[in-house]
Amino acid sequence: MTTGFFYAINKSEQPEVLDGLHIYNVADITEKTLPTELQIGWSEDGWIAFLIINKHYHAIFDFGLRAGYCRDGFPENTGDWALVNERQLTEEIMAKYLVPDEKRS
Repeated sequence: MTTGFFYAINKSEQPEVLDGLHIYNVADITEKTLPTELQIGWSEDGWIAFLIINKHYHAIFDFGLRAGYCRDGFPENTGDWALVNERQLTEEIMAKYLVPDEKRS
């Protein structure tokens, strides 16, 4: 494995990958021997998923808006599911989704 991705999956009778967001390249990880804490959080209504690694937000899927955001904005939106072309997870986008005590870089 050389990369890590976060995937949005349709869990209907015919499961399919809706979208994928690049999270990391293994070669870029400098502290490979340290433990990693990974969490997937959900909004109360179940429409938004957050990928949190070591207490830092790395990606957000908004299933209602059909949008996916990650730190490097890769890959570009070329699929049929995502309706939002700007995919980079910025502080401005995070502010739309997180309450003040949850905001982390």
